Amino acid sequence: MRKVTINGVEYAYTWGLGALMIFESLTGESMAGKSLKDLSVTRTTVLHYACLRNGSADFGFSFAEFVQMLNEHEVVNALNEALTQELARWNQDNANVDDEDEKKGDKKKEK
Repeated sequence: MRKVTINGVEYAYTWGLGALMIFESLTGESMAGKSLKDLSVTRTTVLHYACLRNGSADFGFSFAEFVQMLNEHEVVNALNEALTQELARWNQDNANVDDEDEKKGDKKKEK
């Protein structure tokens, strides 16, 4: 979990199933099969918002209020860095699960 400071307040920024569900509910679109390169600026902003809502129960801003906060370059840079780090962690976690599944499959073949 990453932390992002907006207007002097620190919020947890968490990528995961909750963020994906929030993204889908706001956009009507799935992230399945998409990469960040596929997202428009608007969709990337919605994804940042979803990660903040997923990570911080006290992040009670509407999407419109959140967009108004993005006038500071430091906030945008912090959000982009947090998303990059969260995705790297997510991908590493998934790679570890795949490695464990592969090891389990090898043990089954030996029996």
